[in-house]
Amino acid sequence: MPEESSAPEEFPLADVDTSAHAADAQSSPNSALETANNLATEVAGVSTPAPSPVRQRSREPVPLETASDLPPVTSAADRRLRIPEPLPVRLVAVSDCEVAAAAGLEVELDAFYIGLLGFEKMDDPHSLQYRAENYRLSFIVTELAPVREDFRPVGILVPSLPTLRAQLDEREIEYLRQKSLVPGVESLLLTDPAGNWLEISEMRIAI
Repeated sequence: MPEESSAPEEFPLADVDTSAHAADAQSSPNSALETANNLATEVAGVSTPAPSPVRQRSREPVPLETASDLPPVTSAADRRLRIPEPLPVRLVAVSDCEVAAAAGLEVELDAFYIGLLGFEKMDDPHSLQYRAENYRLSFIVTELAPVREDFRPVGILVPSLPTLRAQLDEREIEYLRQKSLVPGVESLLLTDPAGNWLEISEMRIAI
């Protein structure tokens, strides 16, 4: 015999008071969506969590750190390779120059080439040399006054010729001003303490 079909078992819904929600929806149309959400929550049996209290910001002033509260700042040693500044004097030459000088003039030569012209003395106990920005000027020291074969001057370039003229006048060093064939260019012709002729001009920036 065919089996009798049994009707599906019906589960009654929970009793929900919809009259209050309907009255709220009619009295406040703008809250219809909120009422529907609350109704769905009650049908599902889920309670709406209470809102968390808003934390109020403290109005008390925040104390600031003073300089005494901060740790001391110590700078680390700079280990980068230092490049020396270029010397403010150049030789008009294509290589190192050699001139002669009598013995006993080292102090006067130091004052002239280092203190006046801006050369740098080479640390060599066996020779007397002064370094310019590009080449060196070496002195052949002799016991007697050297015999000069020619009087060609050693060319030297300095940053400012008017400044050098003022220093020469202050030290009462004689010099001769000579003008070049180029307008506005001049040079000074003088001798160093050893009697070597020098022609000093001003550095020009090539444009």
